[in-house]
Amino acid sequence: MPKYATLVEPNMQNSMRNLLQNCHEWKTQYYNRIINVSLLFMFILITSTTLYYCKTTKQTTAKEKTRNEQYKKEHTLRTLQNLQSINQKVQSERISSVPFDTTFNLDNKIFM
Repeated sequence: MPKYATLVEPNMQNSMRNLLQNCHEWKTQYYNRIINVSLLFMFILITSTTLYYCKTTKQTTAKEKTRNEQYKKEHTLRTLQNLQSINQKVQSERISSVPFDTTFNLDNKIFM
């Protein structure tokens, strides 16, 4: 006689356990596929919107391009003019900073 009483036959108990285990595995695989597909869709959606946004915001119109080129030209001209004015100041300072002595000495006579 068995030590404990069983309400279900052992073969039936094993088959039910295997059936439940197979159902659990199928269910987890199904849910994993659904989650993976939805995550892939979300990833593609997010990257495509991000790339589209970056592409549309970085495009400059012809008017903006000409404005940028004009600004660059003006900037270079201003810097060149500044450099030229600095060079002119330096040249004028060189000439005017020459020491000039107003006293002349001719034959040991001092003239002022």
